[in-house]
Amino acid sequence: MQLIEPELNAPSTKFINELGLLESEHGKYVPTCRGVVPTRILAHITTEGGASGATLYAHFGGPPYGYAPEVVRACVAGLLRGSKIRIQSESGDAISAARDAGVRDVLEKERSFKTATIYPVGDDPVGLRGRARICKFFEDRLGIRLDRENDAIADRVSIEFPRQMARLRDVFERLRRLPGNRPAPAALVALETALDSCYRRIRQTEPTVQEVRRQLDVLTDGIGRLAIYAAELDDKVIDQVRRADDVARYQLAQLQRIGLASPGESPPPASASTRSSPASVHGVASTQSPPT
Repeated sequence: MQLIEPELNAPSTKFINELGLLESEHGKYVPTCRGVVPTRILAHITTEGGASGATLYAHFGGPPYGYAPEVVRACVAGLLRGSKIRIQSESGDAISAARDAGVRDVLEKERSFKTATIYPVGDDPVGLRGRARICKFFEDRLGIRLDRENDAIADRVSIEFPRQMARLRDVFERLRRLPGNRPAPAALVALETALDSCYRRIRQTEPTVQEVRRQLDVLTDGIGRLAIYAAELDDKVIDQVRRADDVARYQLAQLQRIGLASPGESPPPASASTRSSPASVHGVASTQSPPT
């Protein structure tokens, strides 16, 4: 079904002119669902507090409407894409967007549609302000501009968060190459948990966006710090820190042998001696602020 494809490229004119499901805005098609038929179907779903696909067929298939089954399904697909309804499939899939798991089974198979229950969308748990903040995070921290829609946000999470997790693993590996065996910075550990928590829900749009909203402060701080560590902590810097640690330990041993240092004196950790340098791993976060 064209209405649940990732991109609405050259949609059928029946979705635009006949049913009024789509309108062209700023060069793209938007599921406004302002036509008479989708408006009637949404009103019925809202008034009843939900309806099965079979009920919609029965109600709108006979007089005075006489809508064909494919028209009813198309309107439900448009309303879903426009974030005006949500669907619970018989198999238990909670569908709130056209990209969610189970959506094709419900909207393209007659039996699955009849047994699914369609509900009005109800309260928006993320809200316009929440989506605006999420989009600002993507633009400021990752240089990505997004439409303020749940589908667009969840799609970008599915692409970008695995990239950031790979980047984070690379930084953790570099940290392990430094002398001193220090624990990873808390902000990066928290970022790892937040990225995983958001990506784990990726098959369902609304839970994904809700989790990004909940983790937004951790993501904003963590991605900013990750950018600093990734930029500063290259092979050259790691070699410099390791050499400095070797020199410190060797020179202290020499001083101890000639009596200029007490035998029980311990060498300073390399990270302590370089803590004030932006190139030092544990100094990066304390001497520079994440980019804004």
